[in-house]
Amino acid sequence: MRSLHKAWRVLGGFAELNRRACLNLNERRRFKRMPPEYWDRLPEVVFREHEPVFVLSTGRCGTALLTRIFGHIPGVLCYHTPSPEFVYSQKLAYEEGLEKFETFKAVVGAARFELVADCAARGRRYVETNCRITFFAPHLYELFSRSRFVHLVRHPGSFVRSGVRRKYYEGRYGDIGRIKPLCGEAAAAWGHMTTSERCAWLWNETNAFIEQFKEGRDSQRILTLKAEDLFTQPAATIGLCRHCRLPEPPETDVAKWIKKPVNRQLDNNRLPPYELWDEAGKEQVGRWATLAGEYGYEV
Repeated sequence: MRSLHKAWRVLGGFAELNRRACLNLNERRRFKRMPPEYWDRLPEVVFREHEPVFVLSTGRCGTALLTRIFGHIPGVLCYHTPSPEFVYSQKLAYEEGLEKFETFKAVVGAARFELVADCAARGRRYVETNCRITFFAPHLYELFSRSRFVHLVRHPGSFVRSGVRRKYYEGRYGDIGRIKPLCGEAAAAWGHMTTSERCAWLWNETNAFIEQFKEGRDSQRILTLKAEDLFTQPAATIGLCRHCRLPEPPETDVAKWIKKPVNRQLDNNRLPPYELWDEAGKEQVGRWATLAGEYGYEV
């Protein structure tokens, strides 16, 4: 009976893939039916009329789950790791993006124009959950006049634990784009900081950048969402869709989508959950994650 159930699930998966392939083909056929003048004004459609959604975050905070959720929403094309992904460029955007604003604006505009244009021509909404566009947020805000943003934030202890388990700042490839302090107390202490402290600084600095981005900009275009609510409360997803002007799914459907964890790490080094850390470990996080209280987190 169990094998029969498994086979049924596999068949259901193939049916869904076939359905999406047919939908994709039908949307592509729209290209041939567009009048010539449509292509002349496509840049205006992309930059002035389309409403792309960009998720800003530290990463390791539920973006994979968000990608799954958006994948169920009609009329959406969601990209978690688009190309280029900005693995290295995100660091440059953090260091020089505001000083060389027009240069970085042109870079991200060129990198995302065709993806957004593809969505616009297919009658879909472009959504990006890639955390590496976070430091391009000011440029994206100016490029896409009707863009919307979601600031996804997670408890710093949970993020730090995830970063430590993934060996952040320990010589892995991803470190080529991992930001580091340019000045101040953190820069002076960096050589002596533990991985936990560095990850806590990363959490704080990234969210501080996002908070600075949010200041003075249209609050109707920016939503702050806690990952813990996304993981447990279907209403959070419905509110998210409402903010993004997307179809609102039934709560029963959302409950199914969020029930199964996404992108769960293998516990190779047996690092316990943050709430079980000793006071010394928590103190390392608390020293650098000074914004935690702004989101209602205790460290």
